[in-house]
Amino acid sequence: MLIVIVIMGVVYHLAINSLETIKKLQNNEKLRFSTLKRFLLHFSFEKSSRLVCLQGGRCFVVLDNEKAENIEDDLDTNGVVLYRYTPREGLIETECEPYFNTRGIEQDVRFSYTITKDGIGEQLIVQTDKGVYDYTSYLDDVVEYNTPEELVSAKEGLLFKAIE
Repeated sequence: MLIVIVIMGVVYHLAINSLETIKKLQNNEKLRFSTLKRFLLHFSFEKSSRLVCLQGGRCFVVLDNEKAENIEDDLDTNGVVLYRYTPREGLIETECEPYFNTRGIEQDVRFSYTITKDGIGEQLIVQTDKGVYDYTSYLDDVVEYNTPEELVSAKEGLLFKAIE
């Protein structure tokens, strides 16, 4: 009986240490375009969580249309190009949704991304100098590509699979 209790104690100790390590990694994880969906979902909100990065480079989170938290580890949004994808027209360059501060003044937004409580985010494709990030999947995580052409080729491949 003592051996079983000791074994259970060791397993419990290992499980607690593993959970603490995972939490530390999540808290220390830098905000990247590839982890943006997960980052926004970890906040407590009722309807939507939105990351807004202004032209000056400052980023913050907006929860349910109220500014909630400044982000110390700003994303590098220099040179970011946003697209929407349609099978007929391919990649179409688009702009960020506007953001109005507490006084109702529209701010110059360089990048913004919104996700709802059920995990559905904006249907955006983000091109940076490091790669192309596809946020168009409703349930899957962000898919990373090297070039816009690679992304379009993958989308066309999915379309042909669906048609077959």
